[in-house]
Amino acid sequence: MTVEASGLSGFIERLEELPTLPAVAIRLIEVTTDNGTGIREVVRMIETDHAISAKVLKIANSAYYSRKGKVSTVERAAVLLGKDTIRSVVLTAMVFDCFRPTSSDSFDLVKFWSHCAACAIASEVMARRLEYPRPMDAFVAGLLHDMGKLVLACWNSQEYGQAVAEAQQSGSRLLEIEEERFGIGHTALAKLAMERWRFPADLIESAWLHHQPLSYFGEDPRHQLPFLVKAANSLCHIYRIGDSGDPGERWTQERLSMATGLNGEELNQISAQVLSRFEQVSKSFDWNANTADLYLSAVSRANRELSQIQLRLAAQTRHLELRDQVLTAFLRLNKALDGPVGPAQGLVEVLEMMGGLLPHRKMIGYVAQRQASSLEGCLKRSEQAALKRFSLPLDETASEPFESLTTRAQISFLQEALQQSDGAIEGGAEFAAMFQDPHLLIFPLECRRGLIGQMLLEVEPEVHQCQELLDSARSYSRGAALALDRLLLTEDLHHQAELLAQTGRKVEETERRLFHSERLASVGRLAAGAAHEINNPLTVISGHTELLLRSAGDQRQRRRLQEITRQIERISEITANLMGLARPAEPQIEPVQLKPLIEGTIHLLRQRTRVANIQVDKEMHPVPTILADPKQLEQVFLNLALNAVQAMPSGGRLFVRLGISEEEKEAQIDIRDSGKGIRPQDLPSIFDPFFTTKEEGEGTGLGLAICLSIIRNHGGRILVSSKPGKGSVFRILLPLNKPENPEYHSEAALDSDRAGDPPPQFDGCVLVVDDEEPIRQVLRQALSETGLELEFAEDGAAALNQLDNRSFDAVLLDLRMPKKAGIDVLRILRDTRPAMPVIIVSGVAHENEFEAAHQAGAFACIKKPFKMDVLMETLQQALKPSQES
Repeated sequence: MTVEASGLSGFIERLEELPTLPAVAIRLIEVTTDNGTGIREVVRMIETDHAISAKVLKIANSAYYSRKGKVSTVERAAVLLGKDTIRSVVLTAMVFDCFRPTSSDSFDLVKFWSHCAACAIASEVMARRLEYPRPMDAFVAGLLHDMGKLVLACWNSQEYGQAVAEAQQSGSRLLEIEEERFGIGHTALAKLAMERWRFPADLIESAWLHHQPLSYFGEDPRHQLPFLVKAANSLCHIYRIGDSGDPGERWTQERLSMATGLNGEELNQISAQVLSRFEQVSKSFDWNANTADLYLSAVSRANRELSQIQLRLAAQTRHLELRDQVLTAFLRLNKALDGPVGPAQGLVEVLEMMGGLLPHRKMIGYVAQRQASSLEGCLKRSEQAALKRFSLPLDETASEPFESLTTRAQISFLQEALQQSDGAIEGGAEFAAMFQDPHLLIFPLECRRGLIGQMLLEVEPEVHQCQELLDSARSYSRGAALALDRLLLTEDLHHQAELLAQTGRKVEETERRLFHSERLASVGRLAAGAAHEINNPLTVISGHTELLLRSAGDQRQRRRLQEITRQIERISEITANLMGLARPAEPQIEPVQLKPLIEGTIHLLRQRTRVANIQVDKEMHPVPTILADPKQLEQVFLNLALNAVQAMPSGGRLFVRLGISEEEKEAQIDIRDSGKGIRPQDLPSIFDPFFTTKEEGEGTGLGLAICLSIIRNHGGRILVSSKPGKGSVFRILLPLNKPENPEYHSEAALDSDRAGDPPPQFDGCVLVVDDEEPIRQVLRQALSETGLELEFAEDGAAALNQLDNRSFDAVLLDLRMPKKAGIDVLRILRDTRPAMPVIIVSGVAHENEFEAAHQAGAFACIKKPFKMDVLMETLQQALKPSQES
C-alpha cells in the first residue's frame, strides 16, 4: 500500500508549513551551542519569552536540580542548569509543544512519550558511563530520536496506526513498513524536519542513523552520539520501558553488552536509574506519567509478548512436525531410490510417500519418459488401495516436447487418454471424471527441463482448506520432482553413455581408416616416384631383352632371356599393384549377382584345390542383386581364396558361404579355411601394405591391402578372425544399396604374348616423344626393323616444333615430360590435326589420366614397361587407315 499524492508525499512537499519554532527558541539554540557566548546573554534571551522562562524555572526547581531552596530568578536558574541543559529544555519543550497528535489503538502517545523519556535518560546515563563529553546532548538526542514518528502521526494518526499494527502483527521492522507504505521512513522524515529547524548536526545524525547496523559505526563507536542513542533505544526495548510501536530490530542483552562494553550488572543499574528518574522527567515536560505506571506497563507488555511467543511456539511446533514428516518422507524416498531404479518405479515410491503425507480419496500421478516416448503413471482408487501402473504412448512427431506443455494441457491429454482407454486402464473413465472435482489438488513435478509430471489427489474439504498441510505437500512435491529428475537424468546418462560408446567405436574405426589412408597416401607418393624411376629403365631392359630374343638362336640363351622377361613382368605387376593400392581405380558399377560371381571364382581354382587335396564346400543363400564392379570383386574373392589355399599346403577344407547379415543391411560372404591360421600379433598388420607372412619371393604383401581398398571403395567392410592351428575366416560385408562411388568406364590396353616373333613390316613416318634418352634409343632400335621412318623429340615443346616443320603419320607420346606435358600436346594436335593417331606411352599415369587421354582423342594408351609386340600391333592398327588410303 502506498499513500496518494495528496497524502504524505504532499505533506513532505509542504514541509515549509510545519510548525515553526519561535524565533527566540531558534536563537537560544544557536547561542547555547556557541562556546563564545556568555551566560548573561543567554539569560537576557530567556527573559524575553515568558513560556521558555517558566519552563526553565520549573526544571530548575525540580528535585533533580534544586537541593538548596527555591530558585526564583532566571539568572540563577541559568547558572544552575548551564547552557547544555537550557538548550535541551528549549529543544524538547518547543518540539513537543508543536506536535500534539491523537492516539490510536496501535500508536499510544503515552507509551510513546514514556519510551522517548526513558531513551533520553538511558542515553545520558550511558554517555556518562562511557565518558562521552556532552551527556546532555545525549539526553536530547535520545528524547528526539523518534521525532519522525510524531510527524507521521500528525499527518494521519489512523493511517500510521495501521502501519504500527502491521509491524506488530508481522514482527517486521516498522521502518521497512513505513518505507513500503509511505515511501519514506521516520528516520529520513526526522532528518528533513530537523534540517528545516536548523538543529545541531549531531542531533540530526542521531535521529537519522540510530537504526544503522553496528558495523556502520566502526571499530570503537562508543563516543558517537548516534550509537549511544541506538544502544539506549535497545536497552529500553530489552527492559520494555515504554513502547515506540516498533517490534523489530531488537538486540539481546548479550549483544548490547558486547557492543557497549558494559556488563549485565551495569546494564541493570542503568535501567534502574531510568525508572528512578522517569517520573521527574515526565513532570518537567508536563507528561502525566509515573514510575509505577511505567513498571506496570512493562510487566503487562512482557505478559502480552509471552502469550504471543507461546502462540508462535505452538505454530512453530506444528510447522516443525509437518516439516519432520516431509524430511522423513524424503529420507525414505532417497533410500528407496538408492540403486538401479527406473523413473516408472521411482514414481511408485514418490506416490507412496505422498499418500502417507496427505489424506486423500483418490490419487493419480505420472512422469514423462523421453527415451521411451511414453507417459508412465500410477493410480489409486482409495487411500487403502494399492497403486496400479499404466503407460501411455507419446507422439514423437509433436511440435514441442511433452515437458514444455502447461499444467492444464498435460491434464487435458491425460484426461482424454483415460476416457479413451476402453478398459485398458482399469478405472480410467472414473479417474477422468475426477478432474472435475472442486477439491482436486494438483502438485506439479517441475524441474529444470520443464514439467516432467504431476501428482493429482482428490481430498476431503477440510484437507483442501488446511494451508499448512498443503504447504508441506508442496514442499515434498518439489523434492520429489528433483528425485524423479535425477532418475530421468540417470536414464539419459546411460543412453548417452551408450551413444558415446558407439561413437567412440566409430571414431576409433575412423581414426584407424584415416591412419590407413595416410599410410596409403605415403605409399602413393612412393609408388608414383617408384613407377617413374622403375618403369622407364624397365622399359629399356624389356625392349633390349625382346630385341635379343629375336636374334637369339641358342635355346639355353632364349630360356635365360625369357626368364628375364618374366621377372620384368613381375616387377611391372608389383609397380602396377603399388599404383592400384595408392590410387585405386574407381569401380565400374553395374548390377551384379554375387552367387554366379563366387561360383565362377571357385571354378577357377578347381585345378589347384584338387592338386592340393582341399575339399571345397559352399553354402549359397538368396541375396538381392547389388551394384558393384564385378571384375574388382572377382579379384577380391580370388585373392582371398588363393590365400586360403596357400594356408593349407597339406590339404584341408575351404568353406565359402553367401547370405544376408544379421542386420539385414549387407550381403555377407565368408571365406573360411582350416589352415595354420594367423598369429594374434600379426592380425593388426595383415592389411598393411608390404606386410606378408609368406616365404621370401612368394608374395608382395599387397594382396590384402588391395582387397581392403576395393571393398572400402564399394562402401563395404572386411572382418577377419583367426586362431593359430585352426584356420581363419575372412568376412566381406557389402551394402545392399547402391554405393556412393560414381560410375567409371575405361578401355583395356591391348595385350599380346608373342615375344620373339619377327617384327611386322609397314610404311609411315612416326614421331617418338619421350624425355628419357635410353627409351628413345631402344625404340629407335626396335622400330627401325619395321621399315618405319622415325623422328625423335625430348619434350613436348620440341615435338610441337617438329610437327610444325613436317607431317607425320602417327605420334608416340609420353604423358609426363618437362616444358610441356603430353596431355597438352595431345589437345593441341586434336585441334590442329584431328586425323593423326596419337598413342600414349607412360610409366606413371593412373587410369584416370589414361581416361582423360582417351577423352582428349588418344588412339590408345600403353603402360610402361610394354612388350614390343603390343606396341607394334598398336602402331600397325593406327597406321592402317593411312596405308589403305
